[in-house]
Amino acid sequence: AHIIIEEYEKASEISGSGTNKQLIVLSAKSEQLLQRYAVRLRDSVKRTMVNEEVDPTHTVQLSEIAYTLQVGRQPFNERLGLIVSGKMDLLTKLERFIEGQHNHSIGIFCGESVDSMEPQLKSVKVGDTSIYDSFAKGDLNKVARYWVAGGHIDWNAMHTGNKIRRVSLPTYPFEMRR
Repeated sequence: AHIIIEEYEKASEISGSGTNKQLIVLSAKSEQLLQRYAVRLRDSVKRTMVNEEVDPTHTVQLSEIAYTLQVGRQPFNERLGLIVSGKMDLLTKLERFIEGQHNHSIGIFCGESVDSMEPQLKSVKVGDTSIYDSFAKGDLNKVARYWVAGGHIDWNAMHTGNKIRRVSLPTYPFEMRR
């Protein structure tokens, strides 16, 4: 009888966009709920970073956070897209959004999904590969603008061939009403 034992190798950081940058997407039914969702995500990422310092064997990759938010959440009308290059960058941009700073030039895209998309984005049709090509080439600005404006993206198709795990993240903050 023989036994072969191998060390577990954690999946390497895989970026669907071909760069170290990731597109973090959040959406909600109202601006206030989107704000609350951003606060919950910020607090969760902070806890994750503290836990990683205590136990470095349980790390969460930025690509795993992005992937989970892209494929594991239903899109609502109020949308936020953040182009980030690391967890600290994610925290910084979440803070800026929470404080009311929305600036495309620093990778913070937010708005309401509406029928009046920007003309150049409206021309993207279902099945059109230009958004997918932009994602593959790392043009996350175009993808973020398209998604925030209400575009539908098949995130699973964006990540075809990549083995990225889903991670535990805060869920949508429902409005408390009686």
